[in-house]
Amino acid sequence: NQCSIWRGMGARIAVEYATIPADAFSGLSELRYLSLGFNALTSLPADAFSELSALQRLYLGENQLTALPDGLFAGLGELRGLDLDGNAVDPLPIPVSLQSLAGGRFKAVVPAGAPFELELPLTVSGGGRIEGDANTVTVPTGSVESAPLSMTRIDEDAETATVDISSLPALPTVPERHEGYVLTRDATLPLEIALPEEFAPPAQVTGVEVERGGTSLRVSWTAVADADGYKLQWKSGDEDYDDETRQAVITGGDTLSYAIAGLTAGTEYTVRVLATRSGADDGAFSEEVGAATRSGDPDVNGDGTLDEDDAQIMWYAYRFASLVGDGETGGTEASRQRFLGGYSGLDDPSDEDLRAMVAKANTWRTEGLNEGGDINADGVIDDLDARAMYYAYRSASLLGDGEEGGAERFRQQLLGPLAGKADPTDEDLKAMLRRANELREAYG
Repeated sequence: NQCSIWRGMGARIAVEYATIPADAFSGLSELRYLSLGFNALTSLPADAFSELSALQRLYLGENQLTALPDGLFAGLGELRGLDLDGNAVDPLPIPVSLQSLAGGRFKAVVPAGAPFELELPLTVSGGGRIEGDANTVTVPTGSVESAPLSMTRIDEDAETATVDISSLPALPTVPERHEGYVLTRDATLPLEIALPEEFAPPAQVTGVEVERGGTSLRVSWTAVADADGYKLQWKSGDEDYDDETRQAVITGGDTLSYAIAGLTAGTEYTVRVLATRSGADDGAFSEEVGAATRSGDPDVNGDGTLDEDDAQIMWYAYRFASLVGDGETGGTEASRQRFLGGYSGLDDPSDEDLRAMVAKANTWRTEGLNEGGDINADGVIDDLDARAMYYAYRSASLLGDGEEGGAERFRQQLLGPLAGKADPTDEDLKAMLRRANELREAYG
């Protein structure tokens, strides 16, 4: 046979035989371009190009090839162009398949070797899923197989799952300089895989969001497929997570939120969530999400609703502190029962209940400025703000909500003396209403 070499990196080979020796290119590891076109080749040794690790262009067109041996392109990781045009079978098939492995694993297989990087989309049916929720498998250029993927069980009654390659790259969508062949599905597809006995852990929880409260945080998250429950953990500062005192176990895959109560106002907390499934290890924790409880809580009677009762309690706490005390000292039980008992939301409030209400009102007075509690915007929270909240909630039909409704004359009559300025405009009074209603929306 004859051989011509140009630029020191390429070769044009003319042969007189139907095949070539297996060691024809021994010692040519730096060869980048090889043409065996326009010959009479009917077959090729499986390891004909095994030493050509630097090969970038391979031309095998205009021969008499009818099939490609297994492993022909194995090791050609630098291959950029492959031309098989004009052979006895045109285009030449390059089969692609999936192969089952032990332990519920499988891999993609290209027996001849992948002529370029193949990213193959997968579909799964039956009682399993691919670990990590993978939906593709990749065979690198010059490789005959992919890295293994693992199946996991999601249905306790299923023993197998079926995996298939949903589509194959086809001309002209394959890379440039690739001609004369077609990727084909092997007859063994789709592949049935025996599932492992144990269940897979649920996927990692995502979409965690936190809504702040005065002494609570409401945590919500995105549903995880196949989960039958969740675990929520929280901590503050340098604390460690604690699976006894700072953990909530939530039963039911449809429950996607939880309110953490009894927290300290004005404190930064970190939360995380994982999914659980009966018979399986827990899933991975979500990314941590930080949020601070509000520094005070205007729902001073603790009934879950910010309304005129809370405003009245604040008003008495600020206006008549000498009678009701500060929640710790001062005042009398008789005065607290007389002025505050009817706003507690309880049938028979104890003096301790009423003291707690006064204490919360005073905490709000000192810490609620940054939370929108200064309704008339005069720089302090006092009895004027409490009375403005009372009218905003009790007399909304007369005053409106700050955007619409109500009448200016009622706003001037009820809110004007509370505005903290001599001659408030109607817009000043509407702004007070908006602040009161924004506060109510924030705290419920």
